[in-house]
Order: sequence, then C-alpha cells, then structure tokens
Amino acid sequence: MLVDRAVDLNLGDTLVLYTDGVTDERRDADEFGETRLHEALSELPGAGAQRIADGVVDAVVGFRTGQPKDDIAILAIKVVG
Repeated sequence: MLVDRAVDLNLGDTLVLYTDGVTDERRDADEFGETRLHEALSELPGAGAQRIADGVVDAVVGFRTGQPKDDIAILAIKVVG
C-alpha cells in the first residue's frame, strides 16, 4: 500500500531511502535486516550523504557471501545550511 506522509527535516537531518535488496541480503540463513541497517547507520554520525550511502553499501557487501541476490540501491538526503 502506498501512503503519502509529510516529514519535517531539520538542519543536519538525513533521510535514507533504500530498496529491499539492502535488508533482504543474506549470509547463509541469516538476513541483513533492519537491525543491522540501523547499526550501520549508527556508526556514521555526522557523516555526509555520500558517506552514509557508501557506508550502508559497505556493510551489506561485507555481510553477504557470494554475489548479491537482489538490487542494492540507497538514496541519502542530508539537510545542510
């Protein structure tokens, strides 16, 4: 279901959008999931949008074994002054 939501972003906030290829990536029977995504993001406080996107990709690629099973796309938008 598609739902429109309004979100107010403040100076320094970052919005991160990602495909399910990020959270669904697997290592054997273990899934990367949202918990690992949150952990990866928590290791990047104050980082710029490009570094955040790269950090998430690095975390997913470092987690998986073998070739990716799905697309991995990340868009990070940071509010700067």
